[in-house]
Amino acid sequence: MQLIKSLFCWHGFDNRFRFSLIHTLCYLGVIFFALAFSLLFFALLAMLLITVYTAATKRRIQDAELPLPWLYACSAIFALTAIIIIFVESNLAFSLLLMPAVFTGILLTYPSKGNKSYILGYNGPVDLTVLQQSKSSGTHQAGRIEPTFNQGEKASNIELNNHAFAVPSGQETAHLPPDSSPATGSGQDIGEAIRLQIMQHKKLAIGLVAAIALVVVVTMVSLMINEQGPEAPLPTQEVLQPEVTRLHPVELPDSFTILMSEHRGVIINWQADETQSKEIWQLASAQGDKSCQSISFNNGDEIRTTSVTVEGGSNYFANFSPLDTQKIIKNIAFRGKFTLCDYTFSLKGSQAALGKHPVYAEIVEY
Repeated sequence: MQLIKSLFCWHGFDNRFRFSLIHTLCYLGVIFFALAFSLLFFALLAMLLITVYTAATKRRIQDAELPLPWLYACSAIFALTAIIIIFVESNLAFSLLLMPAVFTGILLTYPSKGNKSYILGYNGPVDLTVLQQSKSSGTHQAGRIEPTFNQGEKASNIELNNHAFAVPSGQETAHLPPDSSPATGSGQDIGEAIRLQIMQHKKLAIGLVAAIALVVVVTMVSLMINEQGPEAPLPTQEVLQPEVTRLHPVELPDSFTILMSEHRGVIINWQADETQSKEIWQLASAQGDKSCQSISFNNGDEIRTTSVTVEGGSNYFANFSPLDTQKIIKNIAFRGKFTLCDYTFSLKGSQAALGKHPVYAEIVEY
């Protein structure tokens, strides 16, 4: 419980090992929670991770005696990255974790300041001595060596030990920080050496920043493209066809109507059996009901339809080319009957009906 409490401590200190471990677990936690849980639950867990991440960053900054702007920059970028991953459903968003990871790496190059005693990498108000005692007692028990005495060498061993650990008068023993070693304590810290080398070579620093910026830009552009979704499929031929304008309707005695398109092509309309099809014949593809491919008059004339469509389930429209308009109108006026789509229509009284309309009357008389 004390260990968990130390994760949220705001006033303590973290050495580099503990800090790097907490940050790494936060990055892995974001990836795992995003893949394993729903959006709402992942958002709640992300808030918890952001809190732990920020507290660890604060302790590391205090441990290295760095200014607070480091905290604002590092934590804000991690929080922003987590938010983007929450709301963007793409695995590409995980690459944005590279940005806060860079700040983590930079903070690791700063050594601890002051001679602090760490317990599991932590120094602060939360008491972790119980964990240290349990760990040390187990180690001592495992490594305990029973003393043996040799009467012949007893005096010489005591004298050697006293000589080896004797401290000259007036001097104090050297004390190194717990996360330091004699090698690093006597020389320059390796993390600090790396940071100084990068800062001295400005081209290398600029190259690293440019590479990171390129990865971020490519990721953001890819996410924007994915957000737009896949390209819409091309409209079908049926959608591309312009809406037909129907003009000059004349209702004929046998329950069918003659109309004209805007290009003066004949249209024959009638009511028939209910169907789910919207287009039952198409000359361009030669697909559909073969009985609708032409109109047949009782004198043997046959004229091809360009298409036969159905509206409202039972409202049929047979469309013809403007090239056949005159021939169709005259046949309707002077013949006895015609067959279309297996339906036969009487033309009795059709000449009189067409003669009353000026457009059709002109065609009949021509």
